[in-house]
Amino acid sequence: MKRISPPLPTHLFPYAICALLALLPTLLYLFASTKLSSSATRFPHAAFASFRHAPKPICDWYSLPGFLDDDMMWWPFGWDDETKARHLGCVLPKLGPSDYFELVEKGEELEFLKGKVVLFIGDSQDRNMLNTLCSHTHTKFEHWNWHGTLLNGNLGMQGTGGPFVCHLGHPYNATFMMLFHFGVTRIAGDPAGEHHASDEPVMTTARIEMMAKWMKERGIKEPDLIVLHSLLWDAMHHGGRPFLSPTYLVDWTTGVRSQLYKPVRQAWPSSHLVWRTVPLTKAAWYNNRAVGTLNEAGRHIAHLEGTQVLDWARIMIGRDETLNEEDMMHQKAEGLKVLWRMVFHVLERMAPATE
Repeated sequence: MKRISPPLPTHLFPYAICALLALLPTLLYLFASTKLSSSATRFPHAAFASFRHAPKPICDWYSLPGFLDDDMMWWPFGWDDETKARHLGCVLPKLGPSDYFELVEKGEELEFLKGKVVLFIGDSQDRNMLNTLCSHTHTKFEHWNWHGTLLNGNLGMQGTGGPFVCHLGHPYNATFMMLFHFGVTRIAGDPAGEHHASDEPVMTTARIEMMAKWMKERGIKEPDLIVLHSLLWDAMHHGGRPFLSPTYLVDWTTGVRSQLYKPVRQAWPSSHLVWRTVPLTKAAWYNNRAVGTLNEAGRHIAHLEGTQVLDWARIMIGRDETLNEEDMMHQKAEGLKVLWRMVFHVLERMAPATE
């Protein structure tokens, strides 16, 4: 006789459904883990393995909050805290607050510097930077005119507008150049005439075009890095007045973007661009309120243009002892070396990331 099973008690159905729903996330997790494991086994670069072993960039040392010590070295707070670096998504420089200027002075091997071309487009601070690098590496500081003639001797203010070059030989074969310009704002009777030869252009855009032509004629490759700046000449054109009117700030902002960023990108489209600020001065013909305002405006423009800021002004706050006593505007070698360390650090970060 056929045995008939008793029906399941219907009052247990809700409990069974709840138990199944409670197990569902666990079952889905186990299923997904199996698929991911299988995928990672068949495709080594798939799944989470690629994230665990992806190289990280070097931390932007000089953008981290810190302080400048007695040796003019920048120390971010907690710089030796690897946990903090992991949270930043970057790795700390292997040499800590590397004094790359001293290493270059000694001729130490620095892979990230080999074969590099760096162009500074700015003012006498940049020219003095190149002179400092050449003098500390016992390299000839070259001053050329636009016709390809190497100029000799100290020309004073006359003729200082031509290209300046500091070429480091073995083991770097690196070329550092400087293009002097006279700001992006013009006023009647401005003093630019004292700083350039009679047969060279004054306007910034034309000077950039001349520089690109001059480099091409000499077979110099497109710069790896271009450091942009315009401020002290503009502040001087403003007449030393402390208040910068909204109209003036609009003119300056427009000038920086149209006379610097735009022609530079047209001339050297593959170059990495950065903007630099300038430390406050104690010169009688500059007002630090105007300098500080233009520094802040420059930071804003760099953000709009998607470029990094070498915030030399922020790093040098309160270090007036580095100002040249003769004019209380130009930086002495100690202050210029700080900016050189910042530039070398940019080149280091541009190098391919390591594990």
